[in-house]
Amino acid sequence: MIKPISLHGPVRSLTSLGVRTALIVDDVEAMRAIVDRTVRQLDVATLEAGNGRDAFDLLQQHPVDVVITDIEMPVWSGFDLLEAIRSSRDPGLQELPVVVISSLPDRAILVQTRQYEDTYFLPKPVSIPQLRVTLKMIATRLWLRSHPLANHRQ
Repeated sequence: MIKPISLHGPVRSLTSLGVRTALIVDDVEAMRAIVDRTVRQLDVATLEAGNGRDAFDLLQQHPVDVVITDIEMPVWSGFDLLEAIRSSRDPGLQELPVVVISSLPDRAILVQTRQYEDTYFLPKPVSIPQLRVTLKMIATRLWLRSHPLANHRQ
């Protein structure tokens, strides 16, 4: 019997659902620290980058299960990173869940993120409970993808 996963329940670890490592991308170190602390509380290891280019380089060397990225950054923006991920020749990168965070009040950002599958938007300042729920939702989707028979009743 498969036990349903509650998005609002006391899930303390996402590793059992397949999320083991997250890449946090933000040019503001304090913001990376806030997100890092939240992700680590869910027993997920983290990698960090200060811009999209460095993040993409890290993705080539270290597999991760989710990317959490700011939009406005030097060198490569979050959208540059998202475009590189989605247009990658690596199918694992193409399907990588990405959480976009931004303080820009532009509706166009929300519209742009919705163009991509497996892409989620959170406004800044980041709500810690909302980030946790989003990560739990991503973990649940990843688990269901890797356990396709769990979607069917017998």
